[in-house]
Amino acid sequence: MHQRATFSFAFIAIIAACVHPTTPFDGDLLATTTVTPAQFRAGDNVSVHVVITNTGRQAHTINGNTCARMFVVESPDGTYVGPWTGVCSAVALNMTLSPGATYSWTQSWTGDGVGDVEKPVPFLPPGIYFVRGRMIGRGSRNPGATVNITP
Repeated sequence: MHQRATFSFAFIAIIAACVHPTTPFDGDLLATTTVTPAQFRAGDNVSVHVVITNTGRQAHTINGNTCARMFVVESPDGTYVGPWTGVCSAVALNMTLSPGATYSWTQSWTGDGVGDVEKPVPFLPPGIYFVRGRMIGRGSRNPGATVNITP
């Protein structure tokens, strides 16, 4: 019986560790994302502004890089649909946020979806999407911003 309980606990711990890398929960970090304008045509240049706030009582180290986009785009069902990150040599970004501290950045986006090096990067079709700030290796409470890509 003890071995079965130990195995069950280990299995649950492994499954819990396999969450999507852009949406794990860390109760002390809050990512606020805004997209301006929130309604646009694919191909138009919009600004994605992300603010990470440490709402906890202890310092937290956040990780990112200068290569990948510091946000993800999801369809209403939660499927990752963009943006394309391109090919580049990443430069690590590691910083410690003290309690109450914030870090923010703004990146541009044109409504591009997921692509690859061999084919042109597609634009997302018209519809509603959710844009969420992200940190590599750390999650956050992150409600995201709603955008509407129009025809």
